[in-house]
Amino acid sequence: MSTTTSSAASTSTACTSLYDTPVRDAACAMPYGGNHTKIMLACCNDADVVSYYNDCGLYCLAVGQTVTDLSDCLYAKGAPWGDVFCRGNSSATATATGQVKIPASASASIIATDSASKSKSSDAAESSATSSDAAAPGLAPQSGISTLGLAIVIAMAFTVLSDAHVKQLLGSLSPSDVADLVAALQNGLVQYSCQGEKEYQPHRSVMARPDGQVTLYMPASTPDLVGVKIVGISKTQAPTPAGSGVPPPALKSVLTLCDETGQAIGTLNAAELTSFRTALGSILVYKFRRNTGNIVVFGAGKQALWHIRLAVLLRGEDIRTITIVNRSAARTQQLVDTLKADAQSEWPSQISLNVFDPKNDREAALEALIVESDVIFCTTPSTQPLFPASFLTSDKATTKTRFMSAIGSYRLDMQEMDPELLKLVVDPSSVFAGSAYQGGVIAVDTLEGCLQEAGELVKAELSTDKLLEIGKLLNHQSTADQAELHKWLADGSVIYKSVGVAVMDLAIGKSLLHLARKRNVGLTTDEF
Repeated sequence: MSTTTSSAASTSTACTSLYDTPVRDAACAMPYGGNHTKIMLACCNDADVVSYYNDCGLYCLAVGQTVTDLSDCLYAKGAPWGDVFCRGNSSATATATGQVKIPASASASIIATDSASKSKSSDAAESSATSSDAAAPGLAPQSGISTLGLAIVIAMAFTVLSDAHVKQLLGSLSPSDVADLVAALQNGLVQYSCQGEKEYQPHRSVMARPDGQVTLYMPASTPDLVGVKIVGISKTQAPTPAGSGVPPPALKSVLTLCDETGQAIGTLNAAELTSFRTALGSILVYKFRRNTGNIVVFGAGKQALWHIRLAVLLRGEDIRTITIVNRSAARTQQLVDTLKADAQSEWPSQISLNVFDPKNDREAALEALIVESDVIFCTTPSTQPLFPASFLTSDKATTKTRFMSAIGSYRLDMQEMDPELLKLVVDPSSVFAGSAYQGGVIAVDTLEGCLQEAGELVKAELSTDKLLEIGKLLNHQSTADQAELHKWLADGSVIYKSVGVAVMDLAIGKSLLHLARKRNVGLTTDEF
């Protein structure tokens, strides 16, 4: 546990004793206000939630759980980093039962008990608790001696997750875990697009050394987190032979997270995390689709792997076929073997996992595959469109709609989608007009980023009013045309383009730290 000194300067004049909780047992507390009462109620189990010192703060005893369990729950339910402070070491549990009688000198009231959510003033309890002897275990009256300046214990652990740890966590996700991660990512993107957070995102920077070593620095911030992802790009190496099945050297990446005060809370190997969070961005839109029977995936790398895994995990019962399209037969087979050898769960018997390998007339076979598709995931750094727009404009192709995502191209010289297809999708007079939203738009993760880095969007010369950030799409509270939006997301012609934005790393990194502590994965120290 780390130790912090409380002083009058660090708290408001109306709440100078916030950190001097009137309890000497294992417990966690938060400042009173906002949605903190709701958060405490969700985590305190059978322990009373107590407001103390005239609504200065809230606390509850760690009953039936450790201090770490309680603090982790509070953070998982939305408590800002740094707002949770606890007494007792990380493995301590309360010695009292959690139900309290409130001494008048504590100026406290019970917000809720294990049997009902109700308030009880300290005056009402005074007759049964007029002295420290009458107070329940763990709730002693505040002494007449000021405790300002005394050291208090705050739960602020630091966790390190290696590549193996991150893969262990991601490889064991349940559908409910994925739903939580989807919610975290969605919240981060809504904050970015709709709640003024975009202006607080520093620009990424690139350092290129004379010897060819390139390093990317990708900082980001939220109201309760600051962090930076560092990506190392290896020096130029001889390219591997086409079709060899040997992937290019993997990028090295690390993500470090701090709370809003700069207190470090964790470091994660970000290689697998980056692939996962990018795929999860596609899933934010894909999850709405009504028809997802036939999925086509371009690419056979980590991005393809996670698009397939997440789609199967969330919508496996609705999927009939998944076909992987990739130039390297060896690498494609490696992906198939990895998916089917997943130790966490058997490959669903109702889903046919296919490798696109036509014996002749590849172009005609690819067109037939695209026409029959319901979902297309593009995950390759291609410099040429993966298929022409004409594949989707024929009479047969336009009898159905599709969800298409393009997350592999991230430079101006790259393009996965045909720019002509993008032009048609946003054209209110094209064959896609009947399945468009607001006259035709393309969903993007970041408007500025896509205009600077997405080759196909730049080549299509789309106006900014034809690009709609996913955070705005998913911000239901600000969307007036709910019925039209949901109809488009479920049944319309939807294209999602992503080049990545650093707040996505913060959202998923924070969630993985919570999951790691919950499952005792990684290396954690109580002091940093």
